[in-house]
Amino acid sequence: DEALKAQKLPCRFTCRADKAARYNGTCPKCGKPLEKALGKPRAIQVIREALWDETKALFTFRRSHRILTAPVHAEITLPEGFDPPVAPFMTHTGIMVSTVEDMGMGCRAMPYARREPGKFMLRSTSLSFWGLIANGLMLWNGLPLAKTFDAVVTSLAIKYHEPTVRTLDGDFLAPSKHDRIEIGPLLEFIIG
Repeated sequence: DEALKAQKLPCRFTCRADKAARYNGTCPKCGKPLEKALGKPRAIQVIREALWDETKALFTFRRSHRILTAPVHAEITLPEGFDPPVAPFMTHTGIMVSTVEDMGMGCRAMPYARREPGKFMLRSTSLSFWGLIANGLMLWNGLPLAKTFDAVVTSLAIKYHEPTVRTLDGDFLAPSKHDRIEIGPLLEFIIG
C-alpha cells in the first residue's frame, strides 16, 4: 500500500454498488471515497463484466452470478384496454420503462417512448442473454424483437415473485416485491 501511495498510481479497486455498501463508501486499499463510474465508461464496464460472467458460466456449466443477467419471475399488470393477447411474460430477462427513446451512446432501445404525450414505453423480453446479444443490433436501433412485448401506457404495476433489485438511471434500488410506475405531474423549471 505504501508503494502505491509513493508512486501515486490510481487505485484499481473497481466501484460497484455492492462494494460501496460493503466498505461504507471508502476504498479498503487506499482509503479514499469510492466514486461510481458514470456514463460511457460505466456502460462499457457493465457490458464487459456481464459478457465475461456469462461466457464463464457457459463454459463451466454454471449459472452466472450477475444480478443484471438473472431472469426474474414477475407479473405485469397494464391499464384497461392495454392487455396484450399473449403477454406479459411470467419469466423476464429484461423489463425496461422509459420516457426517452435514446438510452445513451446512440442506443434507441425505447423507440416509442415519446410517441404519445403523458405516456411512457414498456419493453419486456424473455430472450436469453445470448438471444439479446444476437439481437443487439436490432435492440440498439429500436426495432421490434422476437419474444418482446412493447406497450405505451400511462401506468403499470409489476409484482415480483421474490424481492428483486431494480435500477433507476443506473442506481440500484432496495429489493422490492412490487412496483407501481405512472406518469406524474409535469415539472416546470424557471430559470432567470
